[in-house]
Order: sequence, then structure tokens, then C-alpha cells
Amino acid sequence: MYFYRTSKIMNLRKRCLVLHEKRFIYNFIIVGKLVKVYERCSIYNTIEIVEASCVFVLD
Repeated sequence: MYFYRTSKIMNLRKRCLVLHEKRFIYNFIIVGKLVKVYERCSIYNTIEIVEASCVFVLD
């Protein structure tokens, strides 16, 4: 999987960081495929997306 930054997902990340500062799951729809990407908030690797939503891990 290739990782790079997009402004859309960076904006989403900022909103996610406001709501939960530890960790979260991004659900990406890429070319019709749903891919879950687990990331730490301090890492700025992102992927090309068609749509994205943030699902929080509350542990």
C-alpha cells in the first residue's frame, strides 16, 4: 500500500485529534474497497481516498 499526504485527510485528522488524543481508526474507501488503516495520532502518513470517516478506539 502506498502512503502519502492529502489535504482532505489531514483536515479529517485534525478533527479527530480534537475529539480523541490517543488513537483512532480511519475507514477509507479506495476505488470501491474499504480499507482500515490503524495509525497513531503523531504519524502523518495518509492514503489516497474517495471517502473517509473516523472511528474512535476508546480504550
